[in-house]
Amino acid sequence: MGWALASLIILSAVVGAAQTSAVELPIHPAKPKTLKFVLCQSKKNVRTIRIEEKPDGDVNCRTFYSRNGLDHEVAHGRFMPSCTRVAKNIKTNLEKANWKCRDVTSVTTTDAQQ
Repeated sequence: MGWALASLIILSAVVGAAQTSAVELPIHPAKPKTLKFVLCQSKKNVRTIRIEEKPDGDVNCRTFYSRNGLDHEVAHGRFMPSCTRVAKNIKTNLEKANWKCRDVTSVTTTDAQQ
């Protein structure tokens, strides 16, 4: 099963749980540290925003946005404020469109290709 499909299945399960504080979300095998995770819902649709720290040359952080079960890197930067700014802008735009967003305080990541 591909990691994007596994992410969709897990996110679908999260939508059904009213008070979920921890989310298991598969990511790329490199296991970067997830610094921020935001879950946004509109009716049965779910989107996520996350910031990962993974030093890689001049890039120290990456911002990802999932939509329709597909994860997309939307920004990367040398300094954390640039990744944080992009994540905040996405969250603000979704909330202006009547999406309900919340920060998830604890995130556990797994490798879906086990």
